[in-house]
Amino acid sequence: MQALINGNLVVNISDTEYPPFDDLIWVPCPDDCQPGWLYENDQFIPPIVPQPTNQQLLDNFTISVNGFISITVEGRGYSSISECASYFQSSVPLWAQDAAIFIPWRDQVWELTFAAIEPFESGTGDLPDINVFIASLPPIVWSGE
Repeated sequence: MQALINGNLVVNISDTEYPPFDDLIWVPCPDDCQPGWLYENDQFIPPIVPQPTNQQLLDNFTISVNGFISITVEGRGYSSISECASYFQSSVPLWAQDAAIFIPWRDQVWELTFAAIEPFESGTGDLPDINVFIASLPPIVWSGE
């Protein structure tokens, strides 16, 4: 495995060398080397990846839950969460039924979400694994299903 080095930065990894251009050079590298690593004093150094803040972890969790809700309504043919909810007083019975089913389900999902993240926010627990949490949420049962 070869690393293409620009200054002191790994910019490419390849099994096959091609002619470098400008001041780039090929250097043999370990198999786990990736673009973005540093090359200093003949050593490859992985980048230091900062740990996400608690707020970033919470944001990612709630964004994932919101994405799950969005996918749920999109699977029913609505373009967004707000579009589905907006049909609550529709004169089209199916759309009104969908909104009447969706709104309490959405509220239940968010209540469960806020209960799940409370221990993390208060410092008494961890965030649940998002995939396990989403899998544990109650399914929506649309009219006619």
